[in-house]
Order: sequence, then structure tokens, then C-alpha cells
Amino acid sequence: METILHIGMQKTGSTTLQKFMHAHSSDLLNASVLYPEIFDGHINHNILAFSVYDQSRLPREFAAFSKKSPEKFELKKRLAMDAVEASVAKAKPKRLVISAEYLSGIHYAGFPSVDRLKGLRNWLSKMSDSIKVLMYVRRPSDWYLSHLQQTVKGSSKFPPFDAFQIRETIENYTQVFGEVVVRKFDRESLIDGDIRTDFLGSQLKDVNLSHLNLNREHVRNQSLSAESIRLLMSYRAKVMPEKDDLLTPETHYIVTSLEAVERKASIALSKPCLPKNVKFHINHSNRELEWLKENHGVEFEGIDYQAIDEGMVSPTEESVSLGEDSAKLDELRYRLIEELSKNGYPVFKPLRAKVKTLLGEIWDSLRR
Repeated sequence: METILHIGMQKTGSTTLQKFMHAHSSDLLNASVLYPEIFDGHINHNILAFSVYDQSRLPREFAAFSKKSPEKFELKKRLAMDAVEASVAKAKPKRLVISAEYLSGIHYAGFPSVDRLKGLRNWLSKMSDSIKVLMYVRRPSDWYLSHLQQTVKGSSKFPPFDAFQIRETIENYTQVFGEVVVRKFDRESLIDGDIRTDFLGSQLKDVNLSHLNLNREHVRNQSLSAESIRLLMSYRAKVMPEKDDLLTPETHYIVTSLEAVERKASIALSKPCLPKNVKFHINHSNRELEWLKENHGVEFEGIDYQAIDEGMVSPTEESVSLGEDSAKLDELRYRLIEELSKNGYPVFKPLRAKVKTLLGEIWDSLRR
């Protein structure tokens, strides 16, 4: 059996691919390709990332659970691995596909170490004759903007402008697994401009899956507007500045409320964008791009490789605009208050005080 280990990187369409693979797992299995469901409803295998990070540096989605109940945490990790082994034993497939973008590294958790990757390899080798590691990479400035939109859901601060780091991950996987297949994630490079067709066409090209309907479930993650991002960052800074990189129930509630407002809003909110100087800095201050070009043949358009300079001065977070409009921001505050009030969120007194801190006088004017 061959194992295809898809490790992201993050913000390169992994969720789209995972939803597709999960939805079509029966069709894939008919072609002797196993995409296992570890737990009911889980579309990805990120829980396997437990095995490659120190417990004190886990992805934030898992950190709280680990600290609250270390024993249950270890049990869940073991159950996940057992579930994969049981699925393989039952299906006896020719190929096993594991997809977990957290396996590629996380900016606040570091990179998977060689020693821990050896443990992952040894476990997979018990089931597999060969293991292929696949990683998609994206133009740094495009990746950063997408990464920013995810980061602010649990932080009041911009991620570091040098957060795009992939060399250590690729080198560590290469040392342990022998090779990493690196593919460029952009519409022009992907087969048919879609990560689903790209994965099928590049990794499963000898398997006839032409009957699968790629349009059956078109997946697109909802992106927050520039105004929503600013509002969310302001909320986190004023209400929970000490909890950066931690997801909280109240923040999740506000994010879902903002998404609901944006879907219904009659105002044309601004699509987030990076200033030209910030894009240039992100794209031209990282020599890993030269390494990626020389060693894996991945070259991004719009980057002057002769101008790459790690010593260039970084922009300050305070100077960065995402293209937000102040009038639209005020309107969004009002719409958010309406949404929260309609949903009964202010009934919870501790959270009501936090919302009032953020939204100020608009809250009082709405109540009158």
C-alpha cells in the first residue's frame, strides 16, 4: 500500500480538498483509495498532528483541551491512530490518503521536529510499503492575507510579516521521508485551476475518477471584510489582550455574527488587501523563496528574485491599512449590535459588558 501524506501548507485550499475527499470517500474506496474518517464528522486528519508537536506548543484549537485533560488528550490521539489502522485493515486499499495541514508547521507552534517525524514515519510504515509527502505552497503575500484573516479570529495582532516559513518543514520531511513533492498553489498552476482536480490529476492520475462530480459541492471559505477584521481586532485588543492565540467562545460567536451580517448587509464592505509596501516586503524579504526556486522549481510571478533582501526594514503594524472604510466600519458596528441583540447574546452579563466596551455608545443608543 502507498500512503499519500498531504501536509498543507495552511491556507492552500486544504479544507476544499478535505471536504471533497470526505464527501466522495465511498467513490474513492471503490477505486481502492482510502480516505479514512477518524471520528464521526471529521473531514480532516489534523488530530494526527498531536504526534509531531510538543504538548506545550499545540495548535490553538487543541491546546485548551490538552491542558484541561492531558489523559483524555493522549487517549484521543491514540484512538485516532487506532481508527486509521482499523480502516486500513478492513478496506485493504492500494492507497491511503492522509490530509492534515497542521503537519506542515504553525507559526506559534514551530515546525515538526525530525525525531517526532520519525515516529510518524514509523507508524505509517507499519501499514505502508511507500510514503509520498505532498505540500502545496502559495505566494507569500497571498498566503499572508489569508493567514491574517484566520489569525485574527483568535488574536488582536497581525501575524509577523515574516511568518511565511517553509524551508525547515520541507527539509525535515525530506530527511525523514526521503522526498517532498512541492506544488504551487495558484489558479494558473493548478490543474483546471482547482486543488481538487490538481490532487486527483497529479496524485491519483492512474485511477479513473472521471465520474465524480466536482461541482456537486463547491466549497469556498467565507472571508471577512476589511471592516470586520478591524472590528474583531479591536474587540480582542480591548476585551482580552492577554489571550492572543487563544480561541474563545465569545469571539467565535462574534465571528459567526459578523459573517451573518456580511451575508445580509446592503452596504458594500471592503475586500481586505495589503498595501503595496507590505506586499513587497513580504515577498522580497525572505531568502527561502530562492531556496524553493532552486531546489523545487517553484517560482512565483510578481517577485523580483534579484531584489530579495532579508535586511530590509519591516513595516510597523500600526502603519498597515487593510483597505477598510471608516464610514462602513461605523455602519458595521451598528449592524453587529442588531445581530447580537436579535440572537440574545447580550443576555449573558459578563459578555454584555465586553460587547459594550467594544461598541460603546451605539449600544446605549440601540437600547433606548
